[in-house]
Amino acid sequence: MIDTCNSSLNYSVSIQLIEVNQNESLTEFSCSSSKATCSRYVASNCENSKLARMVAPLEPTKNYFIFVSVDENNIGTVNVTFKTVCPFGCGEHGFCNNNGICICEDGYVDNGGCSLCGNGKIDDGEECDLSAQEDKYCAETCKCYFGFTPITINGITKCSPSTCNNGVIDQNEECDGGKGCDHCLCQEGYVKYEKAREYCLSTKCGNGKLDEEEECDNGDGCYECECQEGWYSYNSKNCRDKSYGLAAADFIGRILIPYWIFLILIGCVSGIVHWKVTSKIKNELKEMEGALPFFETTIIPFNKENSQFIDVKSSNPYFTIDPPSIDFQEERVEVGEVYSYTFTITNNWKEVLHYTFHAGEYLKYDITFKPVTGSLRQYQSVDIQAMVCLKCTTVINERVPVTIRFGQLNSILKNIKKENPEMLDQLSQNSSHVSENSQQQGEPRRSFSSLSNISNKSGGSDKNSSHEQSQQSSKSSKKHHTERIRKFHLYLPLQAESTLSTKLDYEEIHLHHPPIGSGTFGIVYRAEWRGVDVAVKVMKTDLFDLNDLLPNFLQEVELLEKIRCPFIINFIGSVTSSDTLALVTEFCPLGSLRKYIKTNSMSIELKLRFCHDIASGMDYLHQNDIIHHDLKTDNILVYSKNPFDPVVCKVTDFGTSRSFIESLGKTGIQNIGTPMYMAPELNTGEQDMTLKSDVFSFAICCTEIWLGRDPYDPEKFPDSESILKFVGSGKRIELPQDCLIKTIIEQSWKHNPKDRPQFDEILHLIDGIVKQMKLNVSPSQSQSNIQNSFDKRNSVVFINPEQSKSNSSHNSFNDQEIVL
Repeated sequence: MIDTCNSSLNYSVSIQLIEVNQNESLTEFSCSSSKATCSRYVASNCENSKLARMVAPLEPTKNYFIFVSVDENNIGTVNVTFKTVCPFGCGEHGFCNNNGICICEDGYVDNGGCSLCGNGKIDDGEECDLSAQEDKYCAETCKCYFGFTPITINGITKCSPSTCNNGVIDQNEECDGGKGCDHCLCQEGYVKYEKAREYCLSTKCGNGKLDEEEECDNGDGCYECECQEGWYSYNSKNCRDKSYGLAAADFIGRILIPYWIFLILIGCVSGIVHWKVTSKIKNELKEMEGALPFFETTIIPFNKENSQFIDVKSSNPYFTIDPPSIDFQEERVEVGEVYSYTFTITNNWKEVLHYTFHAGEYLKYDITFKPVTGSLRQYQSVDIQAMVCLKCTTVINERVPVTIRFGQLNSILKNIKKENPEMLDQLSQNSSHVSENSQQQGEPRRSFSSLSNISNKSGGSDKNSSHEQSQQSSKSSKKHHTERIRKFHLYLPLQAESTLSTKLDYEEIHLHHPPIGSGTFGIVYRAEWRGVDVAVKVMKTDLFDLNDLLPNFLQEVELLEKIRCPFIINFIGSVTSSDTLALVTEFCPLGSLRKYIKTNSMSIELKLRFCHDIASGMDYLHQNDIIHHDLKTDNILVYSKNPFDPVVCKVTDFGTSRSFIESLGKTGIQNIGTPMYMAPELNTGEQDMTLKSDVFSFAICCTEIWLGRDPYDPEKFPDSESILKFVGSGKRIELPQDCLIKTIIEQSWKHNPKDRPQFDEILHLIDGIVKQMKLNVSPSQSQSNIQNSFDKRNSVVFINPEQSKSNSSHNSFNDQEIVL
């Protein structure tokens, strides 16, 4: 650095640096010389002055000439300072600024040049870094001292002797792995033993006090806080020269024998007292044997007759429950898993306390206790383990009843009236409030299926009912005060929230009326679950026996949980209770395809997409050996009316029928389906339902989509019987010539099921139609190509394996970037 900034004058100063090769001899020093190079020039660049400062690198093979000039007609003294700055050029990761300071890149520090050493962390190529952690044997170069190597112990790496952590005391080691030892060096607060050990000696040794793990401290026979050979510890800073055996013999002879005689006398007296107390307890238990439910069962019924309510949140001098609630709010519990919660009950009263925790099996959860019941003497405590299992996705905020009895309950009530008479009045009011305004544990709750049938017929009966309840409450209150109180009861709050599962809480589902659909097995509602619009299919448990519906329902739930396909309706969960069976799926606001066809016009592109997505969903079902049994446009939900969206419709309502493996060839279920869509072999009874029966139903759906109306004219086909007869005779309705999928429909409704194509073939043909539309192929030529494909199918293998695999992914429309 060439610096004139410290000069006293304030004239304009410039500095010029001329560079010349060492072997050149010059008589003229000028930038204009061919043998010289004007390396750098600065002027008036000092802070707050006109003086100049230059920072320039100098090459060892060059000579340099420095010219300092004052640019004004003045005379003065210029102080020129030369000093070396930014040694080594700041390295590859920095530069030297005008003040001679290295400016390093992010993550690098100036440490005699910009480097990673000293940046606060141990980088690749570094053995240690003093800026990251304290390390006794780490050099400023981020390398370990000679003879030391980085060793990782308990996740921490420090420079240590190479033999460290082998469990043996080696050279240069103060310790090895024991207490107070860190990488074979004693930590702060510890020093090495005179003869090094695996652990270190606490610096508390020598303070004259007997600290933890010390046998002695600076006393007789004590060295390094350990009693030496021939000396014995006896809980003092000094060691003694007698063993425990000799000391014990001396103690027995002079003190213990007289003491034993005294203990025998005390024992006799205590035995008599114990016998009397035991007899009294046995008599009390015998008197209450008929009233107390002391039987080893999991669930003990709760009865609050002749009982005094106590608020568990209010303190009382007779017993405590800590904590006063069963709270799982800190973590969400898994549905179907058993979780335990432990609390303590303590008897603070002089009489024996008998407790009973009333477990139960409820719709949303099960709860048991261990122990369920027991007895406690004064100041005795017991840990109670509550085991809770949530049965569905829900939030639990319930109360578990607990019964408390004392051996002499009347004496407690007299004590309460004497010392705190207002307590009984307050507790009585709380008990009345709890019993009338809260729902008792285990009481049946109304499900949403039965709620949907409630009408506003109660009218003016509420006043009479309220009056009658008031009179009954008054009579009950009088009777309560006249009868003898025999026990206390309280309610222990139970709070828990489950994780998400497919088992849902019916109380979180809010139905919207009227229903949006109805079928043979159930009614479909639009509903809201946790702020999300859903569709709920409530099974008709009032028309069918629940036991008959339950097996197929559980089979459908199991089936829906496994299905993951964009062309199948998304399954959210199910509800199963004593009187309600319901399925919850995603809600499609555009409704069924049948309704959409009747109320909307459709472009050719949208018609093709509807057929494609139905075939994609059905192909997924058939690939998993699932028969729909009732494929129709009522069971197709419209997801989007834009033919270029990834999904435009979804298949639904297939699970109430059975799934089976096609290799078996048939099922035991017949006559399931809608007549207009039913394959002829099902109506005639010639064959049970197979995968090819769904293909026939698909053909009718495609016909309905393309025509934009019901396929069968009601004037020609006034009832279902006429349709079944027409189809059973081998006849089919006439399709328009401009129908792009005419050949696919005709092949799919073939009379012989074996002649019908599979859905992966149908998908392949629909994709072919789309390609031909892009190539502007005429509809007649397109149908001819499709017919040729079917002809080849009957003689050779039709589907290319790679094409079949591509079709099975159900994304052919998106993969081909169709522009129709």
